[in-house]
Amino acid sequence: MISQIIKKTLALFKVGNSNNSSHSPNQLLQEAMAQHQAGLLQEAEIIYREILAENPNNPDALHLLGLLAYQVGNNTVAIEYIEKAIGINPSVPDYYNNCGEAYRASANNELSIKCYKQALEINPDFAEAYNNMGNAFKDMGQNEEAIVYYQKALVIKPDFFQGHYNLGTALQIVGKLEEATNHYQNAISIKPDYAEAHNNLGVALHEIGQHEQAINHYQNAISIKPDYAEAHNNIGITLQEIGRHEEAITHYQEAISLNPDYAEAHFNLSCLYLLLGDFKNGWEEYEWRLKLKNNIEHTRSFAQPKWSGLPLNGKSILLHAEQGLGDTIQFIRYVPLVAEAGGKVIVECDSKLSHLFSNYGDITRFVGRSDDLPEFDFHASLLSLPSIFKTTLDTIPSATNYIHINDDLVKSWGEKLSTLKNNKVGICWQGSVDNRKDQSRSIPLKCFSNLFDIPEISFISLQKGYGQEQIKEGEYTDTIADFSSEMDTHEKFIDTSAIIESLNLVIGVDTATIHLAGAMGKPVWVLLPYSPDWRWMLNTKNTPWYPTMRLFRQQEPGNWETVIDEVRIELDKFITT
Repeated sequence: MISQIIKKTLALFKVGNSNNSSHSPNQLLQEAMAQHQAGLLQEAEIIYREILAENPNNPDALHLLGLLAYQVGNNTVAIEYIEKAIGINPSVPDYYNNCGEAYRASANNELSIKCYKQALEINPDFAEAYNNMGNAFKDMGQNEEAIVYYQKALVIKPDFFQGHYNLGTALQIVGKLEEATNHYQNAISIKPDYAEAHNNLGVALHEIGQHEQAINHYQNAISIKPDYAEAHNNIGITLQEIGRHEEAITHYQEAISLNPDYAEAHFNLSCLYLLLGDFKNGWEEYEWRLKLKNNIEHTRSFAQPKWSGLPLNGKSILLHAEQGLGDTIQFIRYVPLVAEAGGKVIVECDSKLSHLFSNYGDITRFVGRSDDLPEFDFHASLLSLPSIFKTTLDTIPSATNYIHINDDLVKSWGEKLSTLKNNKVGICWQGSVDNRKDQSRSIPLKCFSNLFDIPEISFISLQKGYGQEQIKEGEYTDTIADFSSEMDTHEKFIDTSAIIESLNLVIGVDTATIHLAGAMGKPVWVLLPYSPDWRWMLNTKNTPWYPTMRLFRQQEPGNWETVIDEVRIELDKFITT
């Protein structure tokens, strides 16, 4: 962008400017701009300052010196010089546009937008200013507004490749993937060596399931820009999703070699190692999750040291949950091992889960996530405990029923369910939409319809919140028993767990409810996508995390029909036994 601005200014001097006599050709200024465009910034700065020493009110020298400061990240100085140029000559739209860029780089989007608007008042056909306005709105998370300005830029300048790219990114963020791919392709047709456009096109194609085409564009991006760590990471994600695991590992490792602090690549590599059963390398890399920007632990810090696994000798330790409810349920199993190390265990988690863990005599105290923390000596994330204990496939703490439910509540729900058939099967089909893999792991309720005609079974919904509406929409109210209005009105999972205790079997996708049923030791059948979460590993029908679980896997991406057919066959056997 800087070099384009310099070129534009040079062109301005070659043709002259009738609006301002100060814009007459100036050999010294042209020499400075030539140095600037060649990347010789110190040499250019010396000449700009020489010009200003002779004429402190030369607006072009002030403007270009400001651009130089912006180029090296000194935005405060950039704004100072460019605003001086504007004060001397307020009729040049480029000055306002570039001042806006410096404000935007300073995260002052309101002032940047004001500058762009001033540029457009002078030159309504200023495509770059519309584009930059779009960038400012996108920075503020106002993507629909950003789209409007990118589109205005492209009306004026249809061959504006950066405008097509930026519009593509905004469309992708709001989920308009087909439109996004069109604009990325437009950007590439104008500028074939646009590595970022190839990469983002690959991401969009991946999201709509066109994996081979996505890989081609990632490879294009890498061939154009071999040190493009993000493209290596993105191609790794796509290769992993279609089962080309060794290739995926190679690309994750290449991304890390290019950027050793690339937390997302480390995390993706860890999940693949764990998926493949390589726990030694997997747990080590998994600690990089704590540096991911979207991990709440990324912003937390404790004065107390992180526990390394050494004997605690009566010291107190805070075990804190960091991810979803299912993860908390899965990894709370490590509490007895921490207690065996001599620690007084304090657990910080969603306060609504505390009743589920009340049978753990090893827990000294529960703390809600929003509560003030008590004093403690050490801390550890629940999900760091497998690494601390150097967990292998053979040493997973796998008690078959480490969560127990209040007997009175179980009895109460048992009475409510007594009018149903003897074979009672709970189902859940929708996980949290906030999960990055929810689109591949959740199943529309209608996919279960092939099971509903089994006369010996009563199906009970374990779905709460989003997804529950599908019972009515699919006209399954007479097929599925739905107690959602009576479930968990006070405590998360308290009624759900009592219902599960009264069931013969639970069938569902990878959700917290499935983890709960597994932790209770109930028979559970889990329906898994072709590329599952790491904890379910590959090519197995069972899992060491929950001995009473059985895994039903997609044999090809997106195909749930054959999974349900397999469940139907096994369900007929389950009834007869």
